[in-house]
Amino acid sequence: MVKWMFTTTPLSQRDILWKDFLLGNGTCTIGTDGCLLTCFTMLCQKMDVEQMNCLRINKGGYYGAMASTFDLLGGTTALKYIPHSSDGMRYTRIAFPETAKLKTHLDAGNPAIIEVNWYRRFRPLIWRWSYAMHYIVLMPNGQVYDPWPTPGETKSVCDLLEYGKDVGEAVVRAIYYEVIS
Repeated sequence: MVKWMFTTTPLSQRDILWKDFLLGNGTCTIGTDGCLLTCFTMLCQKMDVEQMNCLRINKGGYYGAMASTFDLLGGTTALKYIPHSSDGMRYTRIAFPETAKLKTHLDAGNPAIIEVNWYRRFRPLIWRWSYAMHYIVLMPNGQVYDPWPTPGETKSVCDLLEYGKDVGEAVVRAIYYEVIS
C-alpha cells in the first residue's frame, strides 16, 4: 500500500532573495554552494532558504559551510531522516549499488536527497574526469527538483537520467527520508 504522496515546490539556491547570504558558518554563499541547504528547505516545505540556513546554524547543523548531518533538525514533522550505513559513501567511480533500494523507497511514496553526477548535466564535456558535489531532491514520482537553475528556468524540474545514462551512473549518494504524516 502506498502512503500519502509527498509533494513540495522547487526552489533555487540562486534566488535573489537568499543567494548572497553566507552558507552556514562559512565564507561561501547559498547561491554558490547551497544546493543541499536548498534541498533541505524543499523537503521541509519552508519557502525561505535563509530561514532554513538560520535554523541549521542554531541547531549545530554545520561544520563551517558543510552540513554536519542530513537530519532535517526539526524543520518538519512530515518527514523523518532514515540514517543508514552508506550515508557517508560516495560512489563516484563505480555504479551506484543501491538502485533497487532507492526504487523501493520511492515506490513507497518517500522522497530522497540525491548527490548526482552534476557535470554530466551542466558540463557534459568534462563529466568523465570529474564529479562535482551537487544535491537534488528526488520525488516519489521520479521527478527531480534541481536547486541550481535560476527561478523559473524549466531546467529546475527534470528527470534523473539527465545526470547519467542510467541510475547507477547518475547517482553518487542517496539520503533517505520517510513520510510520517
